[in-house]
Amino acid sequence: MKEKALAKFEEIITCFNDSQKGILLNIISSLIANPNIDGIMIGGSVADSTNDEFSDLDIKVATVTENSEEVEIERIMVLAKSIPTFTEYSIAFRLPFFGDLITLFFENLEFSVDIGFFSPNRLRNTQLEPYGIILFDDSGSLSINRDNIHISTLTRSYEEEIWISLMKVNKALLRGNLWRAHEYLARSRRATLGLTLKQLGRKIRYEGREDHNIEKTYDTSHFSKTWPSNGLHSLSASSIALIELTYSLDIPPRIQKTLDSLVNKFRYHLSCTNH
Repeated sequence: MKEKALAKFEEIITCFNDSQKGILLNIISSLIANPNIDGIMIGGSVADSTNDEFSDLDIKVATVTENSEEVEIERIMVLAKSIPTFTEYSIAFRLPFFGDLITLFFENLEFSVDIGFFSPNRLRNTQLEPYGIILFDDSGSLSINRDNIHISTLTRSYEEEIWISLMKVNKALLRGNLWRAHEYLARSRRATLGLTLKQLGRKIRYEGREDHNIEKTYDTSHFSKTWPSNGLHSLSASSIALIELTYSLDIPPRIQKTLDSLVNKFRYHLSCTNH
């Protein structure tokens, strides 16, 4: 089955440009050749043919052995860093539909690849997309577990959630999806508030969801500039204001550098609305 996997993958990625195809072939070839990989499935918008010019690629990877996800993430990180256009990465554990997820960003954050790793036990407790395209499945575990309905818990850190959600705001604005931009901005605001409370030593009840009744117990007025009204201009300005709030927080330099880069993207949206 592995022998045909690469040819099948090349047919799937015709929607990407030559640079992106090179990145994807590099990654998928490494995964196919890895003896610790039991199966690979392509999911997301590419699998269900709803992709567009801003789409990324979602890859589900079944591993042969238990508790090997972190090892495989480290292995793929080494490969990613050897690719000239590699820019940044994000890691989240026990993510619904993705197992242990690494997101690799290339081309100055303009293109990304999500790779979710599932050990056998993890895969048995995860719901897979029924429309996913299986490249190969040596033990049949991917096919068997497509119908499972258990969804596990997201444990991405606040710092990661802030910039990943803002990346999605930028992409939604590029697509003209203002409702989606509102949604992702709200997620980023929640994560920023959660990190603020955590660093103040305040007790947090729900990871990432502190704003449900927070106005009754905490003064959120300094978030007022992050509450957009309508339109691309307001959403861009609110995103910049939210990033500026992070400057008073203890954010790892790697992530703060990425947030600084995102400011320039939102300033670009502002310049577009001023013409």
